Amino acid sequence: MKAMRWGYSTGTCAAAGSKAALIRLLQNRSVESVRIELPDGHLVEIQS
Repeated sequence: MKAMRWGYSTGTCAAAGSKAALIRLLQNRSVESVRIELPDGHLVEIQS
């Protein structure tokens, strides 16, 4: 049996990048991390 893979999905990374881009565009500020809520309700913080 193969070992389970771990890490963030492409969708999670895309959501984090989109959120950071929107903050930059709408609030004209840079962020070093963003929090994303996963479908199961957990919050993850992704840093640049």
